[in-house]
Amino acid sequence: VQGNEIHPPRGGANSWDEHRPTRSDPDNHHPGGPQAIHLAESAGNHVFRFNTVYSDDEHQFNDIFGAARNHGRTGFPNSDSDIYGNYLSHCWDDAIESEGANRNVRIWGNFTTRSFVSIATASTSMGPLYVWRNVSGISRRSFSGDPSETQGAFLKHSDRRGGGRIYVFHNTLLQPPKLLPDEKSPLGCGIGLGWGGPISNVFCRNNILHTASPVAVNDRKLDRLSSYDYDLYSGRIHAAEGNELHGIRGEPKYRSEEPVSRRTGLDLSLASDSLGFDAGTRLPNFNDRFTGRGPDVGAHEAGTKPLHFGVQAFKRMKKR
Repeated sequence: VQGNEIHPPRGGANSWDEHRPTRSDPDNHHPGGPQAIHLAESAGNHVFRFNTVYSDDEHQFNDIFGAARNHGRTGFPNSDSDIYGNYLSHCWDDAIESEGANRNVRIWGNFTTRSFVSIATASTSMGPLYVWRNVSGISRRSFSGDPSETQGAFLKHSDRRGGGRIYVFHNTLLQPPKLLPDEKSPLGCGIGLGWGGPISNVFCRNNILHTASPVAVNDRKLDRLSSYDYDLYSGRIHAAEGNELHGIRGEPKYRSEEPVSRRTGLDLSLASDSLGFDAGTRLPNFNDRFTGRGPDVGAHEAGTKPLHFGVQAFKRMKKR
């Protein structure tokens, strides 16, 4: 599934603040409604790349890419699949709902915005799941209330089946500026990792975890199988002792602060005087072509071309 533009659906999903009763749960508030791609109990072996999915505030998606059942040995996309280079916007729940087996599944180079959760991994019963060089923008669960109480997460967890390995490398969490003067916080992810349920078996390196809340990682059970290090994080790291020994607490400074167009691409490379510049660790096959003394943390290595997503990235690829 590649190079498609999937535009506003005729109907829309409810937000988390809107009542949507069901037969099994008369008090249900979980979003329900259209999805851009829905493959229930898939057999796996898929590629979803360079698609642009967007809508408007009156016609939000439920999830954008996903399915129905979270916990099991299949799910979406199940196994041997790639999700990359997509531009995904406007959903009340998960932009990418990669939940179930996640056996040999790779998610990279996507831009997600105007979603509650960027990438959902609850659960990863088999693994390995690889999540790298993704960019997260606006996070929200509704239009009402204090934004600081309605923001979601970059990565959702809830391990109930097996605790398959999850690798999280070189992702960037943005904090877009306030859209209205009375809002109390920026509109990026409230938390980096640890939303939804307990974390299990996560290996996390070289990410920019710039969060709106005071917590960047919430490993509530202090999982000994998980490891976090060499990240640039703005909030606390709630994890077992010994994590983030080489991590840096602070906020990133990007080289360019100019408005971004889809034609020219997105420049999220770090300024040379930013925390995290040349401060990452070597990850064979993931950051071999770094410039400088070491890899930069985050999704965009300094000195490399701007980032492109969606149909525009597909057109550029075909020209080459």
